[in-house]
Amino acid sequence: MFRHRPPAAAFSCGEHSSGFALAEALVALGVLVLVVVLGQATFASGWRTQNRAGNENGAVALARAQLTAAGIETPLRDSTTSGSDGRYDWRIDVTRYEMPARSTAKPRLAAWWVNVEVSFVDHGSPAARSVRLKTLKFSGTAP
Repeated sequence: MFRHRPPAAAFSCGEHSSGFALAEALVALGVLVLVVVLGQATFASGWRTQNRAGNENGAVALARAQLTAAGIETPLRDSTTSGSDGRYDWRIDVTRYEMPARSTAKPRLAAWWVNVEVSFVDHGSPAARSVRLKTLKFSGTAP
């Protein structure tokens, strides 16, 4: 009528057990979650850095183009101009460079400082960033 119960040792995991225990499975799951979270954080950081570098490269390219155009597309004279293309805002300041007087002869060249500042906002950054380039350009006749 009554059945005999086997001893507790029969239910233990001995040398011949197969499979994983619950604790082993939870540890493996925890390690997997940790690896995924760290991988995602590293990927997101790399993506932000790539976007920031791309924005800065674009700003430098625009500033160089504006420096090149000064004196070619627009005449060199004391002026301030600005513009925007939706992603970048720029400002160009052209000022006369006064050469030191070494002789009383009238100079044949005029020199101009051309300053270009390009501003942009990185995604995720609250402050605007900017790139500034400056060069000295010469025109053929002094005013």
